[in-house]
Amino acid sequence: MSLTPLERSATSIHPLSAQATPPCSDSFVVSRTQSVFASKLSKSPSLTNTQALSGRVKAFDSAHFLKSLIGFIERLTSRFFGSFGPKYISLSQEDLAKLQVDRNFALKAVTKYGCLLQHVSPEFQDDLEIVRAAVTKDGYALQYASSRLQANPKIVLAAATQNELALQYAGSTLKDNQKFILNIVTQNGYALKYASPGLQDDPKIVLVAVTKDASAFEYASPKLRNDPDFILKALTKNESVLQYASSELRNDPDFMLKAFTKTRFALQYASPELRNNLEFMLKVVAKDGRFLQYASPDLKDNYDIVLAAVTQNEFALEHASPRLQDNPDIVLAAVTNNSYPLKYVSSRLKDDLDFMLKAVTKNGEALEHASPRLQNDPKLILIANKDPRVLEFNKSLAEFTEKAKKNPNKPWYS
Repeated sequence: MSLTPLERSATSIHPLSAQATPPCSDSFVVSRTQSVFASKLSKSPSLTNTQALSGRVKAFDSAHFLKSLIGFIERLTSRFFGSFGPKYISLSQEDLAKLQVDRNFALKAVTKYGCLLQHVSPEFQDDLEIVRAAVTKDGYALQYASSRLQANPKIVLAAATQNELALQYAGSTLKDNQKFILNIVTQNGYALKYASPGLQDDPKIVLVAVTKDASAFEYASPKLRNDPDFILKALTKNESVLQYASSELRNDPDFMLKAFTKTRFALQYASPELRNNLEFMLKVVAKDGRFLQYASPDLKDNYDIVLAAVTQNEFALEHASPRLQDNPDIVLAAVTNNSYPLKYVSSRLKDDLDFMLKAVTKNGEALEHASPRLQNDPKLILIANKDPRVLEFNKSLAEFTEKAKKNPNKPWYS
């Protein structure tokens, strides 16, 4: 495949994929390095003088880095955005002819660029060694293998191991082979996308797939995606599965409460209607007030919901509406056990003497969050200092200060 300067100028450009199927990833790099790699298939470089050879080595090094980088990016993005589109590779007519008739040349070529399997003869596309070398290098090359080898479990496994998307080119018999698909999804759950409809409805296959990759559940059968018992079981394996459950289940209050007991992340996948359901959200915040964050804006401004939430967990005040963060009754219910939620209270309340008297009476540590003016109020200071929590803090602070005075060079944390 070595190209002389004359041959390179006369090189014809051949699209690797004229059809809509995703082309091989290797070709993207080759087209941008002007066949520098192609010459490496030859035993000797096509340029002989030292200066030119040095330039070739530098070009190879930079191209090798580019190949690694682009290969990584393409594999990362092809799964979510599809392939980059038609790819091209520079080949001389002589090279194309050799790929058709010279087995050793074809084997060496596909070992470096699996996508070149497209240009070999049908005989070589049915050659176990050549096809194995091609799909090991680039899983997408499976699309150019013979039907016989597309149904070969070892060949397809090698291709899917290199790129799980290659499974789409496997024979229909393999896609419906439970043992084979189970082996594939154990390595890469996303491969469930290319299993037969029957196996996408197989609870055992799907459970293994979603354990490995929650997004695989998107390709499970509608029946399983609407099966509450199966999904509750799957949640113990992968909490993110719930986002791919049917919209009907994600709008079911009873099911979502059961899911909530399995994982506290369930609420983020509840339907908007359910997040605006007063009865449902009351049950949720009664279990954990912090999940007020998933309530609808209307319910975050609902007195009963917010009061229940901050009573269960004072930190729920962070998620209340500004109006209720300025409500004295709501705030006092929140600060009974912890003064920290006062951080979310309006400046107006922090500078309200009557309110701060009630807050400091409930929790002496609340004085810390009062306005600068009220932090120096003698009455508030007197009340705060009667709180056992404040007394304990002051005692610890005094002991620390005394130790620091006696040992000024000793670390404070010792």
